[in-house]
Amino acid sequence: MKKRSFRFFASFISIPFLVCGLSLQFTVSSVQARPLLRVGIHHVGTDITQDAAGNFYGMETDFMQALGSYAGREVVFVPGTWEECRFRLERGKIDVISGIVKTPQREQTMRFSRLMMGRANDSRDVHGTLLPHRVNQLYFAVRRDDEALMQELDLAADQLIGNRPYFVSHLYQLYYGQRGSAELRLTEREQRFLKSHPVISAVVVAREAPFAYVDKEGNLQGTMKKLADRLERDLGIKLALVIEQDYAAAQEDLDKGRAQILLNADWDVGWAAAHNMDLSAVYLTSYYTTVTRRAEEPAHRLPIKAPDGPRPLRAL
Repeated sequence: MKKRSFRFFASFISIPFLVCGLSLQFTVSSVQARPLLRVGIHHVGTDITQDAAGNFYGMETDFMQALGSYAGREVVFVPGTWEECRFRLERGKIDVISGIVKTPQREQTMRFSRLMMGRANDSRDVHGTLLPHRVNQLYFAVRRDDEALMQELDLAADQLIGNRPYFVSHLYQLYYGQRGSAELRLTEREQRFLKSHPVISAVVVAREAPFAYVDKEGNLQGTMKKLADRLERDLGIKLALVIEQDYAAAQEDLDKGRAQILLNADWDVGWAAAHNMDLSAVYLTSYYTTVTRRAEEPAHRLPIKAPDGPRPLRAL
């Protein structure tokens, strides 16, 4: 029986990763009874494209379409420059601007969403003036005095992310995951954490060749070894690896503080919640086949083929 296995990071510490996945395409009905949500978009031609029929495509427009669906509104996009969008918002010609960086100056005239809707993908000044650090979180914003609308949109965003926790990551992979090698971007908080924790302990369940196994010298090999090497290289840290043969032992290592991260956790949100752990989004999907002798129950899952290596960390 062919099965599909999803691999995640599970940890007691928070090191965010951007991830790969699938995307939903939401279609908004043009039912006249639905109230409009006029969305200002200010970088068409860079991160947002428009087809011959006038439809917009991009991470931010897909997010706002989904948000409008959860809010019960018909989304209408109003393209323009950053200054045009800001002018229209101030005068009530649009309801919300998508994909902008929160700054104290902007908060004087705008009310920003509680949840972020993504991150600036590069240093181009298409999201308003970017902050000087390497990662700029993007939000949508309404006029400062439009508290009722923001409460409505925040509730819709809560419902969207509650139903699809990795929705933003899926969109990011769809639109940016195939752009080639890119610099890993870390927030100032993440950089401070890594600087103060140059060695991080990680447990690996190594019982599935070629995905994760131990050689004759007792060293980790396979895809997980490549992942561990990449983490050390990209994050500038040292991973102190703890190798186990089953997940019960790995869980005990986490509970007793012998390890901070489980590198190859299967996707199980309930398990993570029950053990007070955070899961990263998917970084590897592997297909495997259970092979047993005739008339015998499977003793364990035996993978016969796995990808050559993990996805680049920029997509984690």
